[in-house]
Amino acid sequence: MDKITQEIDVKNLKGSPVSQIVNIGVNEGNPFNTLKKGNYAPVYSLKDVVDRVGFLSDIDSALKEELLPVYLHSIGGVGKTTIAQAYCNSTEYAQKYDYIFWVDASNEDVRKDVLNYDIFSFKEDSENPDNEFARFVRQSRELSGNVLLVIDNVQQIEQIQSIEKDCSLSLLRWNVLVTSRESINDNTFKKRVGEVSDCKRHFCVF
Repeated sequence: MDKITQEIDVKNLKGSPVSQIVNIGVNEGNPFNTLKKGNYAPVYSLKDVVDRVGFLSDIDSALKEELLPVYLHSIGGVGKTTIAQAYCNSTEYAQKYDYIFWVDASNEDVRKDVLNYDIFSFKEDSENPDNEFARFVRQSRELSGNVLLVIDNVQQIEQIQSIEKDCSLSLLRWNVLVTSRESINDNTFKKRVGEVSDCKRHFCVF
C-alpha cells in the first residue's frame, strides 16, 4: 500500500469508536497546551553503539515511508532498545523532530501506557480506552511540528493488537516506532517490521 492510499485509509476509518469522535472540539485542561518542545527519550551515548549505526538510517527511512507504526523486532537482549535510544539521541535524526516521547509498554492495551505517560499528564476520566484515546488524539492536535513516539518493550501479541486497533495511533499523525520481542506474522503489516539479529543487520524487509 502506498503512502497516498494509507492517508485515504486513515481518513476514512468511519465506524470505529476512535474516528467517530476524533474531530470534536478540544476539551478543557488539555496537557498539550503547555508542553514544551524537546527530546524526552532516555539519554544514550552513540559512542556505545557497536556495529549497529547502519540501523539508524534504516529506521529513519522506514519512518519516512509509513504513516502507521514501524516495528523493530528481535528476541530479548539483542539490542532493540539500544538501537531505538541511539536513533533518538543521534543529532542527525533527532533534529528532525520537535518532540520525541518514550513510553515503556506494560499494559495489555498499550494505549493505556501512552495515556499514563508522565510527560503528558493526561488524566483518564473513564474506563473506556477507546473514548479516552480518542480524547487524547483530539487534544494532541495542539502540538505543532514533527513528533516521534517510541513504544519500548512490547512482549505480547495482545499489545500489538492494541497498537494496531482501528489505526488509532495513526490518527495522532505522529511517527511511531515500536520495539517488540513478540513475533509478528500478520502479512497486513509485516512489511513494517525490521528484524534485528545479533551483530548483523537484517533490517531489509521495508
